[in-house]
Amino acid sequence: MQRNWTLILSEARRIALSYTTSVTLRQLHYRLVAAGTGGYLNNQTCYKQLSSLTAEARRDGTFPPLSDRTRGVARPNRWASPAAAMNALIRQYRRDNTEGQKFQTWVLYEKATLGAQIEAWTDPYGVPSAAMRGYSSESLEREIFDAMGRDGRPVVVWYVGDLDPEGVDIERNFQEQADRMGVVFDHWDRLTVVPTQITSLGLVPNPGKVSSSRAKGFIAVYGTLFQIEVEAVDPAVLEQLVTDALTDAPFFSDKALKASLRKQKTDIKRLEDLRDSA
Repeated sequence: MQRNWTLILSEARRIALSYTTSVTLRQLHYRLVAAGTGGYLNNQTCYKQLSSLTAEARRDGTFPPLSDRTRGVARPNRWASPAAAMNALIRQYRRDNTEGQKFQTWVLYEKATLGAQIEAWTDPYGVPSAAMRGYSSESLEREIFDAMGRDGRPVVVWYVGDLDPEGVDIERNFQEQADRMGVVFDHWDRLTVVPTQITSLGLVPNPGKVSSSRAKGFIAVYGTLFQIEVEAVDPAVLEQLVTDALTDAPFFSDKALKASLRKQKTDIKRLEDLRDSA
């Protein structure tokens, strides 16, 4: 099948610019699969060509930057003066903005590619988030469970993951490990992808992997074998799902958040006074 790469790149550029945060190549790929623009398909040939053409376009300045959270430059912090260091502290300072809340709330998600978006949406509420990166490691599980235990408040988890045999089992496995460690979730809810969203969000199921060891169990529950990647969900829709969950009563108190932000503003003023008196 002949693909219209001029049309595909135009749509990819539109999608990238529609995000309020950086977007990964993988997210672009699945958004294009869902749109079916220019004959784009969910295969390695299309993915590699998209990677090559968008890289070339980024180098000549005709395509927006993409996020790559697997690579980066490590550089030690440094400042031109003590005043500059104080300014950096003031910019970074924040209280635990969940103080005063009755519940500790977490957003857990399957794909590291969603990190830039999830962190941007959870940050205003001071809510921790973590990428499972497939089946979570023992060290990540321990870090999360220990943090939940130290906090002490009832635990609320909002989960974001693929709807496919592995995506469903990754969620089950994490809950099972929590149970083994004595961690109790007061509330757990999968925000996306869920079956009702296939129609309501216009998502396009792709063929599932017959080779998956989880395929039989998935078919028993969902009737057929398919996969829908969470990256196919429109970012504006995903953002709304996450922010609606984070502000959902009875798990969230707007009054407590505003009180924390007022204290934070007072603290910052004290830091500014210290800087100015130095």
